Amino acid sequence: MNVTQDFLIGSGAGGTLISQKDIPEQWIPHHGEAPEKLKFSTGGGVRNSTQAVNLQGELFGDGVFYALKDCPPAISLGQQVNDHGGSMGMVSEPTSVLHQVRSVGRCRPSLF
Repeated sequence: MNVTQDFLIGSGAGGTLISQKDIPEQWIPHHGEAPEKLKFSTGGGVRNSTQAVNLQGELFGDGVFYALKDCPPAISLGQQVNDHGGSMGMVSEPTSVLHQVRSVGRCRPSLF
């Protein structure tokens, strides 16, 4: 099952988040009780998360997406660094959006 979902990359996000109201239909079978009950401090105040979606993505691998009642989908940058160490990098090109690459060793920096 392939589903494409855009996510914000949150440098201050305490975990990877998704909105319960926006979970794609194909992901519902992967939605259930979260491995940990967490509280997230959001712009709308503190929100409890007892539900999560367990997924595997092409770029990020296995992941727990904590489901809040309503929030933008966000990938925790800190969690990605902890999970993948130095094996992933961020790339910002003049003509594209910021994105991550899996193999930093294959990237060749250039000066503009």
